[in-house]
Amino acid sequence: AAGPNTISELFLPPPNEFVPKDLHVDRIDVKEPTKRPNLLRRTEASTLWHKKDDQFWLPKGYAGVFIHSPAANCSAKNALMMRFIECLITDALTEYSYDASLAGLDYSLSFGEDGILSLQTSGYTDKMLVLLQHLLDKTKNHVIRQDRFDLYKEEIAQAIENAKKREPHILAHDWMDHCLRDVGWNVFQLLEEIPHVTSQHVQEHLAEIFRRAHVSILLTGNFTEEDALKAQDLVESQLGTRPILPTEAISRTMLLPRGKEYLHNETLTNPKETNNAVEYYLQIPQDSEISQAKLLLLAHLVNEPTFSILRTREQLGYIVSSYSWVQISVMAMAFRIQSEKPTLYVENRIEAFLKDFKQTLTTMERTEFESQRQGLVNRLLEKLDNLDQESSRFVSKILDGTYDFTLREKNARRIEKLTLEDMVEFYNTYIDPESTSRAKLSMHIHSQSKPSTNFNFSVAASKIYLEDLKEAQVPVDEAQYTTLSKAEPSVDSVVGFWTKYLGTLATLTPERRQKLLDRIKELAELHPVKPVEGSSGVLKEGTIIVDDLQAFKKTLQMSRPTVSVIDLDEEARQATVSSRL
Repeated sequence: AAGPNTISELFLPPPNEFVPKDLHVDRIDVKEPTKRPNLLRRTEASTLWHKKDDQFWLPKGYAGVFIHSPAANCSAKNALMMRFIECLITDALTEYSYDASLAGLDYSLSFGEDGILSLQTSGYTDKMLVLLQHLLDKTKNHVIRQDRFDLYKEEIAQAIENAKKREPHILAHDWMDHCLRDVGWNVFQLLEEIPHVTSQHVQEHLAEIFRRAHVSILLTGNFTEEDALKAQDLVESQLGTRPILPTEAISRTMLLPRGKEYLHNETLTNPKETNNAVEYYLQIPQDSEISQAKLLLLAHLVNEPTFSILRTREQLGYIVSSYSWVQISVMAMAFRIQSEKPTLYVENRIEAFLKDFKQTLTTMERTEFESQRQGLVNRLLEKLDNLDQESSRFVSKILDGTYDFTLREKNARRIEKLTLEDMVEFYNTYIDPESTSRAKLSMHIHSQSKPSTNFNFSVAASKIYLEDLKEAQVPVDEAQYTTLSKAEPSVDSVVGFWTKYLGTLATLTPERRQKLLDRIKELAELHPVKPVEGSSGVLKEGTIIVDDLQAFKKTLQMSRPTVSVIDLDEEARQATVSSRL
């Protein structure tokens, strides 16, 4: 036992170099936590942001490195190769995952639609920069193995193929996002490039994205300014990137003409999918500080009625949502619905809802408006839960280029000053279907299945089913049953309700319970919903059908670039002066 080990396969692992030894937290007294990170140093190659933790007091932190290279996403092939890089390097980095997790450290490498490669770490700060150095080295100097490339080529091809078969409401948003981005590639364009990508191409692309890039760095938590400056030196020495021109880091949003309404149709590739989907998008200019506050309040006001009316009352589908969408220099109010009903019918119901909501908004009691307004203000001013949430908010404002780290607080203050008259004017200008100045684009995703008239449970079927329930001595509130039946809900929702309810009745045998459930679809087929005039939907007069999205995008103007609310040069100069004092 005291002799030398002669079995080469038997050995102890090397020491875990990521285990923290210093868990000291330098706690400082502050009246109120700082709302934003400071710009510590700006060079030609990188920009460094830092915020020392002043509210959670843990020996933990976050470090994010964001690499913006013009070459990353400039073509469908380049964007596809970034997916290979993301998968292959993530695979190579697994050699650190076990030791890092044991030491309380997490890391991730990801590539976003915005063309930015992100390397992020979080956990105990003591040895985080040691891990970051390994991650940067492995990322920059990775040598692609042919066997791993072949494996991931098959996986990536399958993943992109599967993306074509995602749920219709997701695909509707994907197509909308693709149409509105100045640079973006859809799944069909990516699939076309798969056969033309080799491991050598990916290796060359990896070198190219680090040849010229701008890097943004953020450190938060239990890091000192000295730690942050060391991290920036580490990143620049490891990556060795040359600077890019400011104009090469610009992204924009495609602008829809005022007073125009467009509609684009896509057919699902999955023949088994029976649902359709509509994404209804109303673009709004971000032409003043108060514009976004108005949009946020409108989205708050319209959210509950959208669900209760379009989903619960009208039974358009299980997936019904409304949301605000802030993009580059513009924003939007959007509605998304997945339904078995025809897309034009769904669009017509959205339009009808918006017409009715105009009256709802105009006649709203001031006490109700003020209560709703205050509810949104309270939500915006909620305290942060943890360091991860704080870091995530900082990252979003660094990557969108506005550096508006206190936007939530600003919007809360602006929303408090909004009046009901302000909202009515905003609604009439940009949302009202009768407005001549709104800009609209609808994305209609169609199932290959032929439309059916039997997707709802008719009133006639409901009356017969009530007699079946009585015969089986099932307790029923007849008044409520009759009221709900008038909405002619979907067959699936009827089956779902009675499956749950009948399951609670011990007096029913399993055989009797199943017979009652089978009876629902039987009655739906025997007594279908009578077609209603307009149930297939009517195309609104003046709507422009877009057949070719790529050609359509070429006709659109682009938004102005993102405007920073911070003078980066001045802040960097002040940081330099401060460091010398």
